[in-house]
Amino acid sequence: MSGTHLNRLQGLVEKYINSLAERQETLRALYAQISTAIDAQRDLRHLSALSDLHHDVHKLAGSAGSLGLDGLGQAAASLDVYMSAIQRRGDSFNDSDLAQFRALYQALDASMNIQRLSESSILQAHSASGSPIPGDPLDAHAPLASASDVWVLPDIIAQHPALPALLEPFGLTVFAKSLEQLALDLPLNDLQPPQLSSVVVILCSQQDADSVARIIQRRVPVLAIGTDESLQARVLMARAGVQGLLTPPLEGQEILALLDRLTRPKDNRPIQVVLVDDDPALSELLSYQFSNAGMTPTCLSSPQTLLETLGSVQPDVVVLDRNMPRWDGFEVAMAIRQIPQYATLPLVFLTADKRPDSRLRGLALGGDDYLHKPVDGAHLATLVRARALRARALREKIVTDGLTGLLNHAAIVHEAQRQVALAHRLKWPLCFALVDLDHFKSVNDTYGHQAGDSVLTALSRLLRQRLRRSDIIGRMGGEEFAILLVDTPIDKGLEVMNSIREAFSQIKHSINGHRFTVTLSCGVSALASVGHDGDAVPSLIRLADEALYQAKAAGRNTVLMAQPNT
Repeated sequence: MSGTHLNRLQGLVEKYINSLAERQETLRALYAQISTAIDAQRDLRHLSALSDLHHDVHKLAGSAGSLGLDGLGQAAASLDVYMSAIQRRGDSFNDSDLAQFRALYQALDASMNIQRLSESSILQAHSASGSPIPGDPLDAHAPLASASDVWVLPDIIAQHPALPALLEPFGLTVFAKSLEQLALDLPLNDLQPPQLSSVVVILCSQQDADSVARIIQRRVPVLAIGTDESLQARVLMARAGVQGLLTPPLEGQEILALLDRLTRPKDNRPIQVVLVDDDPALSELLSYQFSNAGMTPTCLSSPQTLLETLGSVQPDVVVLDRNMPRWDGFEVAMAIRQIPQYATLPLVFLTADKRPDSRLRGLALGGDDYLHKPVDGAHLATLVRARALRARALREKIVTDGLTGLLNHAAIVHEAQRQVALAHRLKWPLCFALVDLDHFKSVNDTYGHQAGDSVLTALSRLLRQRLRRSDIIGRMGGEEFAILLVDTPIDKGLEVMNSIREAFSQIKHSINGHRFTVTLSCGVSALASVGHDGDAVPSLIRLADEALYQAKAAGRNTVLMAQPNT
């Protein structure tokens, strides 16, 4: 563990121990009120001091154990469990109950007196483990999504001279690199990201695959070209680090399909976590653990403003305390699940209640996981990350088009609404483009629907290659696509779409030995032409659609700007 991380944890533990004196005084005052009631032979069931004491003990059980103060955590947990059992029983406290209650409280009070920093196992465990901290820099082997170059061994170029022409319409530039040049340009040690910022993939023969893979050391995807498709050959290539096999004759679509799989941009936004817990010490610890794991936490001490927070933060996961003043975590979860947009939002419960029936109830009411306090913050962070990534993958399937991997109709319209609001707030220009393939029906009728699907996926890849990460692409349906050009004035938007139109017209599509080209038409509208009213998105779509219709009428293979008064 790094010294910085250890120091931070130690600081949190010291801060917590320094707060114990005040916590102890509060517990003693509440216990004194309860003792007075006991001496007066009053019924304790509705005594507010008893519920207040139980609440504070419950928090202490969760936070002390989670911070590694095991003795204190166990003493608080014993009293917490006993008080919960008595309250669930619902009848009066008998003499045996009171004696047990006094003994458990006195044990807790004594534990608070003798607690010392050296008892904190959280620091000892972490410093001894030497394990990597969650949230360390991202895997250096991850594919580079912003790349534009394909490095190819010279013998591949000699055998497949048409390769550059297959890839260049998609914004990919082919460079011949010998093994010696690869070793020079990608040194085994001291590999710096800027050197690789434009490399998509390296193509080589099956015979050279092992040598190339050894040089690359999995830093850049390697594709092999060859005819041996046996399992044994594929296993040997996989062992070396080769990530795909291309078989001659090479087709641009086949290569692009593999490139698409290897270099499609990943969702690298920080994972957003909303933590709802009324214990500030535990919240601070878990918030730090989330941050240290590369996530962005938002902490609430009560669910009072949870719905507003969900709307503004749009979290990937909610971590929810089971027992809070005036709030039951299970009931909060049920309320969240009533809202359709949060039906699949991962919910993780934290609780000191270890009863199996409570866990089952929590899962039945919509929880995705149920962790007992004291909780290991690093373990929780790992679990939350896994839940978040799985939820993102599920959401991606829901909002993306199955064929092209682009946003579907509903998702692109939703993004348009969000981008319009953002553009108004930041006062930047926004363009909306509608693209439609020309004579697409004849492609399906002449070459079959497989050819049509191939053309659609070719266009989707070209759009991803030619547009920026900040631009948003979707498939409206059929052969129609939509693009949001963020922070882009209309003249630049027209220029971008014209370059895409021209590049697409040069792509040679191939199906069953037949080679053909397809063109596209496009209409572009600008946010500046539609104003600030609530109909901005429908107006953008309508104007772009009218311009697209005019482009078709003008002979197709054309990009036209929408006219506001049409």
